[in-house]
Amino acid sequence: MISILLGCGLRRAELAALRREEIQVRQGHWAIVDLVGKGNHVRTVPMPVWVKDAVEGG
Repeated sequence: MISILLGCGLRRAELAALRREEIQVRQGHWAIVDLVGKGNHVRTVPMPVWVKDAVEGG
């Protein structure tokens, strides 16, 4: 969880609402898609490879 917060710059509420289906490959890169954040803004957040590895590994 900490790697997602740091690597992707998510807020605590965004992490709490995150679903596994929102982590997808877009244009050859991992990303968190359609993330509804502060002020109900929808955004796509790039996910570094080391964060994806941490999510899959534990």
